[in-house]
Amino acid sequence: MREIKFRAWDDRDNSMWKFDLLETRTLGDIIALGFVMQYTGLKDKRQKEIYEGDLVKDGKGEKWIIEWCDQEVGWRLYKTFIYKNTTDVPSVVDFLDIEVIGNVYENPELLEK
Repeated sequence: MREIKFRAWDDRDNSMWKFDLLETRTLGDIIALGFVMQYTGLKDKRQKEIYEGDLVKDGKGEKWIIEWCDQEVGWRLYKTFIYKNTTDVPSVVDFLDIEVIGNVYENPELLEK
């Protein structure tokens, strides 16, 4: 069974919240934040969960952002320095060799070239 989990970035105190669909006591507050990221169901080479908005590094040292793509109906990797302004995706990605190095909210400096 697929795990359905989320996390949310809170601009008010620069903190990250993790929650699942059963945790409704703060759901209204979390949704109001507008920065909700879904768990992809994938783990990196260190078994760390990969969430939407995560920054990952592949085996060649290239940095990517994980985002949902409605057109392709799936998770997609975007180059960090040309984020969402490209059709450039890796031809082959070995997810066993990907490592989470941060996320777009806590580590915006990693978005630069």
